[in-house]
Amino acid sequence: MSRHIVSNPGEFNLIASSLFTGHENLQHRKLVCLENASAHWLPSHNAEHIPGICVVPAQTIADRADRITHLLGQEYRVMVHELSEPLDAGLLAALAGTVQAGGVLLLVAPRTLNTASCANPDNVSHFGRRFYRLLDHHETLFPNAIHRCMAASANLQVSALTTALSLATPHAGEFSGALYQSAQREQDELLQQACHFLSDSEPGCITITGRRGRGKSTLLGKIAAWLTDQHRDYAVTAANSAALNSFHHSVKSPQRVVVDPHRIDTSAASVLLVDEAGNLPISLLEKLLSLHHHVIFCTTVEGYESAGRAFEIRFTAHIDTMNRRRLCLTPRVSWRWGADDPVEHFINAMVLSAAPDAQHQSAAATPIDISQHQYLPLSVRELSQSELAEDEITLRRVFHLLRKTHYQTTVQDLQHLVDGDGVRLWVLHAKQWPDILGVIVVSVEGCVDATLHSDIVNKRRRLQHQLLPQLLAQMANSPDALSQRYARVIRISIDTPYRQRGLGSMMLKTVESSLMNDSADLDVRAFGASFAADPISKAFWRSNHYDEFHVGHRLNPRTGLHSVAVIKSFNTTVSRVAQQAIRIHQDNQHWRDSANETQRFDDRHDEALLTQFANGQRSAQDTHAALSRLANRGLIHFPMSTTGSQRKRDNDLRQQVATFLETSQP
Repeated sequence: MSRHIVSNPGEFNLIASSLFTGHENLQHRKLVCLENASAHWLPSHNAEHIPGICVVPAQTIADRADRITHLLGQEYRVMVHELSEPLDAGLLAALAGTVQAGGVLLLVAPRTLNTASCANPDNVSHFGRRFYRLLDHHETLFPNAIHRCMAASANLQVSALTTALSLATPHAGEFSGALYQSAQREQDELLQQACHFLSDSEPGCITITGRRGRGKSTLLGKIAAWLTDQHRDYAVTAANSAALNSFHHSVKSPQRVVVDPHRIDTSAASVLLVDEAGNLPISLLEKLLSLHHHVIFCTTVEGYESAGRAFEIRFTAHIDTMNRRRLCLTPRVSWRWGADDPVEHFINAMVLSAAPDAQHQSAAATPIDISQHQYLPLSVRELSQSELAEDEITLRRVFHLLRKTHYQTTVQDLQHLVDGDGVRLWVLHAKQWPDILGVIVVSVEGCVDATLHSDIVNKRRRLQHQLLPQLLAQMANSPDALSQRYARVIRISIDTPYRQRGLGSMMLKTVESSLMNDSADLDVRAFGASFAADPISKAFWRSNHYDEFHVGHRLNPRTGLHSVAVIKSFNTTVSRVAQQAIRIHQDNQHWRDSANETQRFDDRHDEALLTQFANGQRSAQDTHAALSRLANRGLIHFPMSTTGSQRKRDNDLRQQVATFLETSQP
């Protein structure tokens, strides 16, 4: 495939000026990928002084989640983004969502990626190679909208290219009329439904959900304008002020805006409008719902934000349990760009946000009868990461199933699936049946360097992708099992029509057997998982003989539930350490549930835990029983109240325990 060669700004000006010429549909956006650019091409440049242009470097000290959240509600004519390896697909998808119709997304691929000189470069990840394959494919599909260019000179400056793009992009007035007409009709219909719903005196909840650029915040603003006309009091809140930009375009003078949703209380208006609600903790959403007569939650649910899909999967289910009236509004017509936008096609393909394919949907609509699955030729087979990344149909089916069933599945999970260290994946399907019935994703962990053991147990070091061995060692207060190898189940998903039939347990046993007999080099002898503590999940792991050894201290903001860690061991060393962790965990749970004053202080068991707690190497929750026994003897004051500052309570407790340990020494 031929490529534009760009050696000077003049040549790029010709490319930029050709983007919107002739009879080109101005409702669509353009994507230009400039490859082989010099290193550090963007970080030194600041384009904030050019209206409608945003330049986003690959590396920054800013938190990734904050960067994405800040983009919510923003709109630009030109977005310039420097690609990296590994590629941050979630950030790229969020950036693309800010580009207006008639705008340009300019991607800069540094020379270090070496994408042009080799079709399968060793220094590019599976996901990165997939990205460029998809870019090639979509360039063929949309030759007038997607362009790949080669930088033949290091003298190209970002300022010259952004200036050329800003001059080439049409102004909003040239395409707004045709673009907004169909979207306006849909919004008017949805607005009428919302107004009718809010006119009812019964308490209710409206959810406005949909893809990026569908005018959700604009619809929220129109509802606010109607409330003003009706002399109805309302308040507006969001995760941050940037998320309200589109809302402010529709409502010039909103009645009451509270940017910090934690400050909303019972004195707030009877109608509350919450924009980008998916970025707020579920516990906070539940509180807001209980405080107001009517609540309107507006959010994107595509899953490339840090929130994942907890709002769509978990919170909407919670609303239904409250027996509140609910109106679901889903704008489908694009507001920010035209229908069948080539850039949106490419981004959807990259992050797999659409349904797998027509054939898959048709098959899933008529599930096979597996009531006698023990007689059916069911197969559980492992897929390698390279096999998965290169088979787009299978990858779509696997990820689609994970998105349907797991609230935390994001684009980062997609990338980890095909590139994460130690990640293994198995799929379940029936013979001669195209659909995938189940998926298990496992992370192989452990074999931690002995020099790190002490720091891990004492919480001075935290290694990535070593959750199970680290948590077990810290809970048991023992480094003995850190040298063993573990398999942690990251995801286990069975498609809805096939649940409660034993397929999950059958898959799990197959994976356990496969890993234990894999090879002498792997030597997995312990399995575990960490999951949200809902009754169904706990019952599943218990029925498969996994023992609970830890419960998270705080509620997960995306589920409103505590996390639970479980383990199943086939190794003597791990079993011994696991039993110690389980005993401490059960001891803590016992004292939380019903403190037994007859139990006496056991210095053989408690002293080490109390010493760790006093040194800040163990939490109060994980030392609850030992602290309770001290308090029962009147040696410390252990407040049961959870009001006030947790840090202040813990610091006071640590000082008390440290004093006790010093005075109790012979």
